[in-house]
Amino acid sequence: MARVKAPRRSSHSGNRAPWIIAAVVAFIIADIVLVAFAVSKTQASTTSTPPELLPSISSSATVRPSATPTPTAAPTTAKPASFLVATSATEGWRSTAGVCGVTLPVIESTTDAGVTWTPHSTGDLAVSEVLALTATSASAATIVGKTGAGCSIDTVATFTGGQFWQSYPERLVEQSFVDTTSPGVLHLRGAELNAPCPVVLDLEVVSNRPAVLCENAAFQRSTTTTEWFTASTPGAQAFSVNASRMLLASRGVAGCAGIAIQTVTLPLTATSTPTAVGCAASVSLAGPVALDAIGQSIWLSAGETTVISSDGGSTW
Repeated sequence: MARVKAPRRSSHSGNRAPWIIAAVVAFIIADIVLVAFAVSKTQASTTSTPPELLPSISSSATVRPSATPTPTAAPTTAKPASFLVATSATEGWRSTAGVCGVTLPVIESTTDAGVTWTPHSTGDLAVSEVLALTATSASAATIVGKTGAGCSIDTVATFTGGQFWQSYPERLVEQSFVDTTSPGVLHLRGAELNAPCPVVLDLEVVSNRPAVLCENAAFQRSTTTTEWFTASTPGAQAFSVNASRMLLASRGVAGCAGIAIQTVTLPLTATSTPTAVGCAASVSLAGPVALDAIGQSIWLSAGETTVISSDGGSTW
């Protein structure tokens, strides 16, 4: 504080002292009141509502799942499979799947409606597991398979009826297949898509629209959304799909001691159910099943046997 000098006393100081003291006290009180008012204004300004901020997502905000559900974890390997492709009423290709590093696949073709089958070797390409088989004639066939000691996936093709094979790794993006080490994932022409079930039994793509066969159910992908349409298909082991129908090869169907041939009209709806076509009573119920159709010629493999129906599957 500044130091205040004592007033000079005079003969009249005794009379003026009370007034001077009263004035000083009044000044101090007024000063205290002003300081208090200033402090209160400052506090009011600091506790007023702050400016509005842009909204942000808190850590406790609810996150809504996407429309496509997360698939359940898939087993490490798929069930044993076989492949069958008919290129005419008398010509076709078939193959067992094999297991890379364990069992070699058996690749064969016929030109006499399955009376005889000719085995083929992929030679130095060493295809040790088949993941997909397509063919356009008795001369031309393409395999997606695992090759070499590392079981790498490659595309190999023949244009000489299986006599010579050539690797075409650049064509892998054109193929559709399921890898047995991830049987719940569809490889569709260079893209990957989660399947609607943990293990896919069969896969076909018709007009860029995938169809999938799972245990006791068949699925068809929507053309406009990510939705899968489904139908109950108890016992179905393999299918053949075209634009208007899904042909099924099923075990355990009442009234058929062998493999039942059924059909489901496409597109699938909530009320889609299989309709009986015929029964291949003579084929084995053991081993993997494969099915293909070209016109009214229906080809069916079960175990080591391949049979052909010439009337759409009604008789065998």
